[in-house]
Formats: sequence, C-alpha cells, structure tokens
Amino acid sequence: MILLLDTSALIDGRVEKLMATGISGAQIFILDCVLKELKTMADVGNEAVRDKGRRGLECAERMLQNAELSIQALLTGNQQPVDEALVAMGATMGGKIVTGDWALIAHAKASGVRCVSLFGMAEAMRQSVDVGSMIELDITGRGTKRGQVTGQLPDGMHIVLEGEESMIGERIVCEITNIIRTENGHMAFAKKAGVG
Repeated sequence: MILLLDTSALIDGRVEKLMATGISGAQIFILDCVLKELKTMADVGNEAVRDKGRRGLECAERMLQNAELSIQALLTGNQQPVDEALVAMGATMGGKIVTGDWALIAHAKASGVRCVSLFGMAEAMRQSVDVGSMIELDITGRGTKRGQVTGQLPDGMHIVLEGEESMIGERIVCEITNIIRTENGHMAFAKKAGVG
C-alpha cells in the first residue's frame, strides 16, 4: 500500500504517532510540494500560520529521520497546486492520500483517488463517551460563551464544561450532559460532578 501525506496531516501530527505504532506497513511518501508549502507557511508573518507550518515541518522531519518508518520525501518537480499534485500522484501511483482536508477528500474522490481521513481514523478510535459518563478532564481554556471552560479528551474530543475561568489549569471530574456531531467528529458538553 502507498500513502501520500498532505500538509494538513503533517500539521495535525497524529499521523506520526499512528505510523510509529507499526500499524500501516505501507510505503509512505511526502511530496516535495507539500514540504515547500509547509516551508512557505513557516515563513509568513501571521503567527498562527507560521506555527502551523513549523509544526508540520518538524513532524515531517521527525518522520523522515525515523529509520523504523518507511517514509520518503518524493521529488516530483510538479508545479501544480499541492492538492492537484497529490491527486495526480495518487492516481499515478495507485496510492491513498492521508489528509484532514475535507475539500481535498471531495476532490480526490471525484477524481477516483482514495483518501484516508484523519478525522475518520480518529472517529474510529474515539474513546466511548456517552451522556451520563463520568470523566476526568484537564481544563485548558475558556469557552466561547461566558460561564464555559474547555478541555480535550486524549482522543481529541472537545469538551465544553459549565464553569468559571478560575478552573483553567485544574483537573475536574465531570459528567457528560450532551454530545453533538460536528464537522470534525463529536463535541460534548459537561458539568462538574456533583453540581445540580
């Protein structure tokens, strides 16, 4: 099996941990245009974009240097936009594109190229949490509304908790009160255990 990693997969970083488990057994390639796109991002003035580019480059570098992984940089010389180059290479090599980019997934599917969705993999491996489940949650930030704080489960599920900013940095036992499906998987709402 051949896997082609796109920019979003490298920025996300979970693919590195997944491949390190030895589960894939695939030949994995990072196209030169993907590395170039990450380098361009890492050099821009916008801090958020720059951080994503650097994170993606660091992930690619670690993966390429890991002798236990069968990962290679592939020089294509392709001057097309990155998504076009990935789809073309996927079609030529009979490979699958590993991505977290919904637009790329749709484009590849329309072109007859298969993709592995990072969100689909995460969903398949998601910790089973149901309404009424009691969990421990590290509170890491403010919610979008007043009286909300947020955290994430180890599997990446986003949790919004009824609470005050003073809870940030604490580990809280809470009860899941609602779960909704989002574009990126699921999100849960919770309340502190023992509170109304």
